[in-house]
Amino acid sequence: MIRVEAERMRDGLPAWTFATSGGPLRDGMRADGASVAECMGRALLRLRDAGLRVSPSDAVFRD
Repeated sequence: MIRVEAERMRDGLPAWTFATSGGPLRDGMRADGASVAECMGRALLRLRDAGLRVSPSDAVFRD
């Protein structure tokens, strides 16, 4: 799931959130960012750190 929260943006917090659970991520994972690009960049790094193979082409996001 990826979402943006206006309340977090208003409060000066990272507004974009990526969250996932299940499969190889039995405990789930969450990544936050100030922009969709930052959020997904952090999410992809965490997925790779968890041992998942992520294609380099998946890492191209634009605001």
